[in-house]
Amino acid sequence: MEPLPVAGWPNIFRLAFQLVYEASWRLRDHDNYISVWVPSPSDLGDIEYKLVIPNHDDINVIRKSNPALLNIAFVGAAPAVSDSADIGTVESTEWFGKCRILAEQYLTLGDTREALFWLNVGVESLLHERMLLMIQREGLTITEEDLKGAPSYWDAAKSLVAEQCPELAKSIIWPQSTPTVPSVFRRVKFLGKHVRLEKTIKEILAHYSKVQHDRNSLFHGESETPIVAHDVKVAIDSFDWLVINFTLSQNDKA
Repeated sequence: MEPLPVAGWPNIFRLAFQLVYEASWRLRDHDNYISVWVPSPSDLGDIEYKLVIPNHDDINVIRKSNPALLNIAFVGAAPAVSDSADIGTVESTEWFGKCRILAEQYLTLGDTREALFWLNVGVESLLHERMLLMIQREGLTITEEDLKGAPSYWDAAKSLVAEQCPELAKSIIWPQSTPTVPSVFRRVKFLGKHVRLEKTIKEILAHYSKVQHDRNSLFHGESETPIVAHDVKVAIDSFDWLVINFTLSQNDKA
């Protein structure tokens, strides 16, 4: 049992909504349904719950109205319409996948800024999730704390010193803390020194750069200029490339 979102919120609504919510994401993976909006809890009206067993119908009948609805409007019942789309086994869609769908949806609506926003949320989730999976491999010497902390942050500086002043490299005591959390660029580069990736770091960061090219001016409110649709499509293509290629080397997987 999970905590109720509001006092008196029926648990049956939480369960029913979760089923509808996950099924809708799987359906929206199909091109024909990309514009279908994500359902919200208030989209559910009344729910009737009962147990049915042989020779005993309507045991423990419960009918609940949605507490989020102040007014309800409805039309007469229409014949049911079936659809032949096979959505497969309905499992939870990963967060980066949901962000990818939202980006595609907003692009079809012409809202390029919203599309780019969700695409960048998705790519951060994708890279973070994949990096954690990689460092959790048995025998890997780095940890999540290394990836998000000082070892990753100072790694580029260490490499530069070792290259330009090798006589000083071993004598420098590097800080154990960081002024900020290492950027995704730093984390990917750091990870690439400890695992064998399917593609080069240069290729991976090039595609990541295409996704986040216009993000700073958008996220920090520096510009309200609409993003060109072509640029969003390029970013989506690079996002899809990362989904496929930001993985461990096939040789390592074996």
